[in-house]
Amino acid sequence: MKFKILTILLLLIFIVSCKPEYITHHFEMIERIDLFVQPLQIAGTKYNYSLYGFPRVRVLGWSEQNKFAYATERLIEGRGGWILDIIIFDLVKNENLYTISIDSFDYDFEEPIWGQADYEEKVDELIKNLFMSRLEEINNVFKAHGFLWRDFDFIPYTAQTDKTIHIDNIIWAENDFLGNIIQSYDLIMDNAEESFFSQTVSNQATVGIYLCGLIISPFGNKIIIVLAEERFVFEGTEIFYVFTSIDIIRYDRTDI
Repeated sequence: MKFKILTILLLLIFIVSCKPEYITHHFEMIERIDLFVQPLQIAGTKYNYSLYGFPRVRVLGWSEQNKFAYATERLIEGRGGWILDIIIFDLVKNENLYTISIDSFDYDFEEPIWGQADYEEKVDELIKNLFMSRLEEINNVFKAHGFLWRDFDFIPYTAQTDKTIHIDNIIWAENDFLGNIIQSYDLIMDNAEESFFSQTVSNQATVGIYLCGLIISPFGNKIIIVLAEERFVFEGTEIFYVFTSIDIIRYDRTDI
């Protein structure tokens, strides 16, 4: 009897010790990939309009079910406040499956004041508080999709170092108020001589597209291409990140 009890206890300890390693208790330690992205300098391009909005982006976790989770942290110009979106992305269908949107206007957290010396630290504190306010829901969603934290590689894109993938076949449309906006575009993979992804943006006031970098899945089967769409918003334009994935065997690069 004692042996059985001891065996059960050891088994329970083993199960607990092997539970998925979620990232929710160390959110502030997760590196922001937007810190490595400077679309203004990519391929010598310049933004088309008065750009003022650069969201913050973090990769939160990976699932062997071909999903990954990321967060965007966006200051809402004109209105004020921040919105944190936790997004689960399907790497096979190339679409968002689930979004948890958390608005600082729904809480009484201290709002950072632009221009203060500790502004960035205050934003970090606010975003963490928003994250923790929905911690149970986030954990439940992560558990349901089998998310784990895994180290991964992010490779910033430059036209000088990567000729394999580029944007082409941009179709423009006339807008009575905004002028020329982008209706659709293709990502072209040169080594395969094919257009492997087409993104239609006809419902968005998109005026520019920029390649930002590549995220290499820690499971070794997918590459996520990170693009930035420049869109009209309140009194200028902001960056909105777009993700799309391809099988790693389709991407011919010797340094991966």
